[in-house]
Amino acid sequence: MLYIFGAVILIALGFMIGAGVLFIKTIPRSGSSASATKMSGGSWDKHRVLLKESREWLDAAKCEEISISSFDGIKLAGFYYPAARQNGCLIAAFNGYRSDSRSQFSHITRYLNGLGFDVALIDDRAHGESGGKYVGFGALDRYDCQKWTEYLDEKFGGKRKIYLYGVSMGAATVLMASGLKLPGSVKGIIADCGYTSAYDVFKHVLNKWYHLPSFPLLQISNLYCRVFAKYGYRDASSVDAVKSSAFPLLVIHGENDSFVPSYMAPEIYDASNSKYKKLLIIKNAAHAESYFIDTEGYRKAVAEFIDKTKNL
Repeated sequence: MLYIFGAVILIALGFMIGAGVLFIKTIPRSGSSASATKMSGGSWDKHRVLLKESREWLDAAKCEEISISSFDGIKLAGFYYPAARQNGCLIAAFNGYRSDSRSQFSHITRYLNGLGFDVALIDDRAHGESGGKYVGFGALDRYDCQKWTEYLDEKFGGKRKIYLYGVSMGAATVLMASGLKLPGSVKGIIADCGYTSAYDVFKHVLNKWYHLPSFPLLQISNLYCRVFAKYGYRDASSVDAVKSSAFPLLVIHGENDSFVPSYMAPEIYDASNSKYKKLLIIKNAAHAESYFIDTEGYRKAVAEFIDKTKNL
């Protein structure tokens, strides 16, 4: 009997330690900025030239540093890149997990600026130049996104048609924010490889990458997150948000995404209450790689989406 009791205690301690490691490795701010390419599962060597050239362009481009305070008092940083010949639209872009906006969006900023779009690159909390001790995984970031839309709407006097764009965690952020009250200048949501919820993507990674059971690791880790980061893994859902949202929606996902599985894209798309929505699955693209694998198709989808929705 004592042996069984001891075994149960050891197993329980093992799960608590494992859940603690999961929390510590995932939620607190990281000292390094490993971009989404690290988790893509694809080979990024072929994209290095484009990334290097576009970052050099970005560093030389006209830029205004912008900032706001979050609902919980964190200073959030952004970078505004005005187009030389403005077309009346602004793209607010939110980066993915362990990346930062300027590293992740230099290539598409260059393209969009050339078409006349203003671009605001936003560093998520606990990423890049933004403050914060803990990653929000969309549950907290959705409120940051809401405040950014209010700031941008006020900054331009309601005269910019704003599109919220994100990749990976940034995509989940804009999807989750779509269920909140946003200014009338917000015209649509563009989500590239976004997940349904933090809980769902953690469960997928534990099962498929590490062959570990999600129960009770996620449940215990969730308690740590509630205590320290003040949110839970199931506090926000992209699916629930788009169900209550009428914003036009463009969902993009790589077919070979092993980090955020591609089946989440149609789940989000099907749940959307929007009268105008599009789903684009890019063949042979890994996580956050869709733009690079089918640049022409990606650009066409974004341009057509904005053209058809900007006057709705």
